[in-house]
Amino acid sequence: LTRRLMETLHPEKLVLNDICQEMSTCFTDLLGSGRATFLAGDAESLPFPKGQDLIVSCSALQWFVSPELFFERCNTLLKQKGYFAFTTFGRDNLKEVASVTGSSLHYRSLEELEEALRIHYEIVKTHEERICLTFGTPLEVLYHLKHTGVAAVRQQAWTKRDLQDFCDKYARLFSDGHSVTLTYHPIYIIAKKRQ
Repeated sequence: LTRRLMETLHPEKLVLNDICQEMSTCFTDLLGSGRATFLAGDAESLPFPKGQDLIVSCSALQWFVSPELFFERCNTLLKQKGYFAFTTFGRDNLKEVASVTGSSLHYRSLEELEEALRIHYEIVKTHEERICLTFGTPLEVLYHLKHTGVAAVRQQAWTKRDLQDFCDKYARLFSDGHSVTLTYHPIYIIAKKRQ
């Protein structure tokens, strides 16, 4: 996303953020050019510079304690006529895994996000979709989640029995006899700071 923004919008300056300092190594060329700076830390509390024309967040808000407070905070960081654009995930995201494990992030609906934004922003564009992937086995679902970096399954170590129980239940609930499903529910929103 960062590279696409650079190619499309050609910003004079860019402030990059990730909770992990190590992510800065992905942008050594940009950081070395002086066009970008990198701030490591929690976006919910990190002191970002004010006067931004655009704030963009990709697949992070679902991890936040209070996206609503973040929306308010971004509003104070934006210039007049500034834009806030983000992607997150809705309630059906990884619903199969949530059904099997009983564990999930607190995903908000598109309507809840719009309601929270309307206090400070004009909604320019929203879109949501449900993308259903298929895999041969529940174990392939777990490998997929591991390789995408999604921590959708409980954090404590699993025993062989835990793994077998997960696979059995997943197959029983979400198999058509040939494959199993996994649903992603991305939400895309562009909002403009209210005058």
